[in-house]
Amino acid sequence: MGSALKPKKNVREKFDMLKAKLAKSGFHFDNKIGTEGAYIYRPNRISQFCVGRDDIALVGEAAGAISPSSAEGISYALKSSLYLAQSLEGGLDGFLERYQHKVRNIKLNLLIKNLKSPAMYNPILRRLIMKSGILSIT
Repeated sequence: MGSALKPKKNVREKFDMLKAKLAKSGFHFDNKIGTEGAYIYRPNRISQFCVGRDDIALVGEAAGAISPSSAEGISYALKSSLYLAQSLEGGLDGFLERYQHKVRNIKLNLLIKNLKSPAMYNPILRRLIMKSGILSIT
C-alpha cells in the first residue's frame, strides 16, 4: 500500500487514517513486509518531461512521467517502456525520434494533469472535490 503525502506534521497519522479507511472497505493489511518513504519529484511543467537525447532513452519517472496531481507513475512507466520497445523494433537508427513521436499522448496527459493540479493542491478546492464524490471509486 502506498500514498503520496505532503511532508509535514502528522504524516504517519494520515497514513494510518487512510489504512483504516481502506480496511473498512474490505482491504486487509495483515502481512506487513516493510515501511519506506521517499520524496517524489512532481514535474510542474511539460518541459520537464524528457525522453532522452544522444541515443539515450529514458522511461517512466526517469523521463519525468509522473502525475503532478496524483503522484502516480506506474502506468506511465509501463506505457513508455512499451513505446520504447516498439521504437527499437525498427532498429537503432532513428529510434529516439520514433519514441518521441509515440510518447506524445503521455505528454498530452501530463499537460492536462498539470492544468488540474492547482485545484488538487488547494485545500479548499480539494476538500470540495473529494466531498462531491466526482470520479470516486466505489
